[in-house]
Amino acid sequence: MILTEWLSWRTGVVRRRLEHRLSKVLDRLHILEGLMVAYLNIDEVIAIVRGSDDTTQARHRLIVAFELSRIQADYIQEMPLRRLTKFSKLELETEGEELRERIADLTEILHDKGR
Repeated sequence: MILTEWLSWRTGVVRRRLEHRLSKVLDRLHILEGLMVAYLNIDEVIAIVRGSDDTTQARHRLIVAFELSRIQADYIQEMPLRRLTKFSKLELETEGEELRERIADLTEILHDKGR
């Protein structure tokens, strides 16, 4: 009985950890997708930010122009421009693929009933 309870508790702990990791990876992938849009349209992003009266207007214009989420638009606005220019399309795509693989692995583990 005690062993069964401990195993149940431990399974719950592991599941919550995996769900937390999956959530963090999904969040990073979401940001990365926004960075890819900004990287591919860097001149337009700069023009929107420079042509806006304040950060709220810039955020709104980025969201409308590129169909970004608020989180993506905020991240793009808060990051130093030099970081965006240092990225390469290949680096962004590579990280995106790694994140997608990690998501697939974590999802598979979470949905495996035998574990």
